[in-house]
Amino acid sequence: LETSLFTFLLLTGNIFLLLSDRGLHLLTGLFLLVLAIMTRPDGALFYLFASVYVILFKYRHTDYKTYFTNQIVLQFPFVFIFLPYWFWRYNYYGWFFPNTFYAKSGMETYLEQGILYTSLYFNSYYVFYTAFLLIVFWFLRLSKISTSIRYVFLSNMSSAYKSRRRKIRLKHRSLYKVKSAFSLKRIISGQSKIDHFYFRIFILLFLPSFFYIMYLTTIGGDFMFARLLIPITPLLYLTIELFLFRMKFRRVRNLMSLFVIICTVFYHNPYKGTEMPIVDNI
Repeated sequence: LETSLFTFLLLTGNIFLLLSDRGLHLLTGLFLLVLAIMTRPDGALFYLFASVYVILFKYRHTDYKTYFTNQIVLQFPFVFIFLPYWFWRYNYYGWFFPNTFYAKSGMETYLEQGILYTSLYFNSYYVFYTAFLLIVFWFLRLSKISTSIRYVFLSNMSSAYKSRRRKIRLKHRSLYKVKSAFSLKRIISGQSKIDHFYFRIFILLFLPSFFYIMYLTTIGGDFMFARLLIPITPLLYLTIELFLFRMKFRRVRNLMSLFVIICTVFYHNPYKGTEMPIVDNI
């Protein structure tokens, strides 16, 4: 089916965007993601986050005119390839999405079966739970919640910390105040607080994969094991790899990398030993 092509376009398009700042490479990356939308409507989700990624992190340190000009040029594949194709398709067939979207009940809800479909995949390839754990740990560190948790634990275990309780509580009071980091001027000048390596990976790779999983779970997944989740498999692997790549503690990084390899090799086959290759109607 179209699964391999769709996976290839998502992975290659995101790689072009992630590893280069050259205009031709960025244009190529978005062009490949446009082809992904034309292959399957689900690609629009990944194109949306890729566009947000380009707006936030590309062509910074430039003047406003250069910034906006380059951003508009990068949308040329969508404007001059996808939109004419979509209008032709809509004019010919009379449907907003391709027929397969409606045949697969893409707008209906079947949450119970979707949970079974998604859990079957992740319980088989449990290595991908690592991606979610790394994201959680990053959020804890980002918001300094881990520091607060450590303080609360130590304050209850050691009398030395109790005397500093009020002082530290006042110090951490400002941690939960939302401070705007989306100033266009700061983004273009490269001074925005969101300009961080992990933010890039989070926006470009993890967030669209997460919402894609939520969407598949909501509509009930598929009748073929893992077929609709294959496209995000390399994106989850990239998320794990890149988060480990920047980890400060080398020993922990090496142990986590070994753990990922072991979990990949020794995956769980839910169909092993069954009379028929069917689990939960999948």
